[in-house]
Amino acid sequence: GVHSTPSGLAEYIVENLPWDQVPWEKRVIFEPFSGHGILLAKAMDRMAQDLPDHWTPAKRHEFFRERLIGVE
Repeated sequence: GVHSTPSGLAEYIVENLPWDQVPWEKRVIFEPFSGHGILLAKAMDRMAQDLPDHWTPAKRHEFFRERLIGVE
């Protein structure tokens, strides 16, 4: 069957990562066995909070493509 990380669990993990210990421009999230990518989606939401407001959608997209990595 299909298994997925529960949204609440992914949110708990992401909110308890040491965000303040890694500069925002050096953050990378790797999710092995990513499946539907729930953890990556939650991490993207959290990472977005620290990005410069003046960035264009294209710049934000490039940033996330380089730093959110999932494999199945």
